[in-house]
Amino acid sequence: MNRYANALIVTFLLVTSALAQSPQPERRFRLDWADGVYWSGATCDLGSSIGKREANPLWRDNDGIFSPGKNFAFKAGFFGAFKGLEAHYRSPKERRIIRWVKVGAGIAYGIISVHNF
Repeated sequence: MNRYANALIVTFLLVTSALAQSPQPERRFRLDWADGVYWSGATCDLGSSIGKREANPLWRDNDGIFSPGKNFAFKAGFFGAFKGLEAHYRSPKERRIIRWVKVGAGIAYGIISVHNF
C-alpha cells in the first residue's frame, strides 16, 4: 500500500505540475499554477500522514490509523468547489481571488505536512 500511495502521489504531482505549466486556450475548465500549488500541498499532507495515528475522527479508520481515502475525498471535494466557483465567476478579479485562496489552502496543507514529519 505504501509503495502504491507514494507512486500515486509522485505521478499526481508530476501531472498537475505539467498541466499547470502548459499554455491552454481559454475554456470553462482549466488547470492553472494555483491548482498545482493546491494539489502539491494536499498530496504532501496526505503522504505525510499515511500509516500514522490520527486524532481527527473524520480521517481515521476503526483502528485509529489515518485513512487516506476519506482525506483525499474531502480535498477533492474542496477542489471541486473551487473549480465550480471559477466556472461561475468570469471576471478576472473574482477568479484571481479564488486562485489566491487555492494557493493559501495549498500552503496551509504544506505547513501541516511539515508538522506531520
